[in-house]
Amino acid sequence: MISEGIVQKPSNISFSDGDDVKLIAGKSGERLVSPLHGALYYETYYGHLHHGYNTTPTALPITTTTDPVFLLWNPYGSGVNVVLVHCLIGYDDGTNVDGSLFLGVLTNAGSSVQTGGVISSCTAGPTINGKIGAGSNASTVKFCVSATLTNPATQFLTLGLSLMVLAKTGSASITLKEDFNGTVILTPGTAVFLCDSVASVATYYQRLSWYEYPE
Repeated sequence: MISEGIVQKPSNISFSDGDDVKLIAGKSGERLVSPLHGALYYETYYGHLHHGYNTTPTALPITTTTDPVFLLWNPYGSGVNVVLVHCLIGYDDGTNVDGSLFLGVLTNAGSSVQTGGVISSCTAGPTINGKIGAGSNASTVKFCVSATLTNPATQFLTLGLSLMVLAKTGSASITLKEDFNGTVILTPGTAVFLCDSVASVATYYQRLSWYEYPE
């Protein structure tokens, strides 16, 4: 089979699904493979990418908590795997204590809240599809801005984000962001939540981004 291309500028036309198009080559006949969009453009375009966030800043709970405030839960029966994309944290108020941020990991988390279950309560938080304003798919998983665990988590993944002494005055701006790049996938019946290695009263706005793909 011969694969041929045509030497030309990249098109400024938005093609429809199923259109036949010609491959583009460079001036030396090389195949042009440089992406025109960000790595997650198509996951977002087809409505697979979602963001969960809090509207009221909260303190990050310590790793031993049974009351997480920012929990993403892929329940049994969802039919999807949840691929983590980004975690972003923005400082709001208060003085924090030096510490490191983690994802608490929960397994066998069930399909719904249950007394005595891994997750015994969940207050749903706001989510938005990454393709804004297009009537895109709603998330099929559970995002909680307040939850109750029967027992503390015993497994943790460090985010590589360290909270040094931070106060509202006398501090430089910082960026707290983790790019997972497909390295954490929540299969049905698992959940993760944000937590801190130490107790602190500082409050933060938080956002977690993920895409959902069939098992």
